[in-house]
Amino acid sequence: MGNPSLLDRNYLENNKEKLEEGYKAVAEWAAKSHFYGTLVYQTDTRDKTLASVIKEEMTNYNEGAKITAVLPKNQPLNTLNSPIHKYKFKRVVGIKKVGPYDYTTSSYKIEDVNVINELKEANFSSIENYYSEGTVTNIVKKYLEELKVTIQDSEQGNTLPRAALEKVIGKPIKVTGLKLERDVIPAIDKALFAQYKTQINPRLGLQAWFLRSLNNNAHSMQAGHAKTKMVTHTGITGYNKDWAGDIDLNDPIYGEVTSEVPDLTNDMYTTKRLANIFAIGAQYQVGDNALISLDYGFNRSDFGRYMNGHTNFDHIRSTADFTVKGHSMGGTPHFWTARLDLGQSDFTRPGSWNAFMDYKYFAHGSFFGGNGTGAVPDRYLDGIRSFTLGGGYVPRKDFLVEAFYTFDAKGIGQRDTLYGGENFKLGNYTRIQGTYKF
Repeated sequence: MGNPSLLDRNYLENNKEKLEEGYKAVAEWAAKSHFYGTLVYQTDTRDKTLASVIKEEMTNYNEGAKITAVLPKNQPLNTLNSPIHKYKFKRVVGIKKVGPYDYTTSSYKIEDVNVINELKEANFSSIENYYSEGTVTNIVKKYLEELKVTIQDSEQGNTLPRAALEKVIGKPIKVTGLKLERDVIPAIDKALFAQYKTQINPRLGLQAWFLRSLNNNAHSMQAGHAKTKMVTHTGITGYNKDWAGDIDLNDPIYGEVTSEVPDLTNDMYTTKRLANIFAIGAQYQVGDNALISLDYGFNRSDFGRYMNGHTNFDHIRSTADFTVKGHSMGGTPHFWTARLDLGQSDFTRPGSWNAFMDYKYFAHGSFFGGNGTGAVPDRYLDGIRSFTLGGGYVPRKDFLVEAFYTFDAKGIGQRDTLYGGENFKLGNYTRIQGTYKF
């Protein structure tokens, strides 16, 4: 509807003559189309007399009473005895409407049509709206229904917000749905760190360390949770009956109904301590040129357990319907590494070299970034288990060349998607670097 002024009831009064003229033209077109299309051009009626056709219609009691009420009093029915195809349609002499049934006279009241009043009543009277609470005028309801159909049909039934429509109305269109966000491990502002090392013998050393975050500002996380709630709203409570006492599905009765509807909310989780980590490690020298290292630790903070948890989904088998049902806490996230080193590169000794192989396992919530290895980025450590081969060589004094190859990098837990959790794997990672000391 290009002209919004049509939604104003004053439009009817301001255009009274045009509307009455148009109303009469429509009535004449409808009457003429019915006369020729239903009677004159139909082989089973065109040769019947007009009187016989009218009498057939009058066999229906309800319709017969209406026909009797509108028949001209000065035109006896038995005078209309010519075949229908002999009659010609000339014009509409009057527009009437059938009023309420008068039981005292056993007939319907015939009333003149007031075009403006009819249009006001049809378009601007309040009407129950099935799709929202309260009432709106009928013309507004129809306008919104047609707008909804037009928008949906233009994108094959898509119900998501349209950027083009947002530009037209000048404001964003809000929608309730799911938003996927990558977990971000906050940086630790300040921490208390303590470490103890001891040498058991010339080949074996042990260590233990502890890290506890300080300045514990609140950190909040949200997780979608599709719940339901009972809502009272306007809806269909039944149907009226027609004149014969049968249920009329086209005449619903509206009233207050209570139904269960979706309630998409976010569960909020807030914690103040990021890290509360305990770890132990050991190194053992094998021969003169090899070293084995082991480390194990865990983060006992509630933040770590939350990050090590998972999103809950309700899934209907053999469908793409996944309903998010909040977040479950995981166990205490832990990490461990095992590494074998051979040789030792030395900037002061050209021709020196080293090689290593390691295995790394860092559950999500146990890693806070900054690995210091130079071999792999944080993305290949947080929530990942992987292997790395690496080595270094000093071709000349003060110059070191290194190469690293990380492979079989797999997610320890599942990654959330709009269609539930999925296992994932990262591609192999290669890094070559050179370091010159001066």
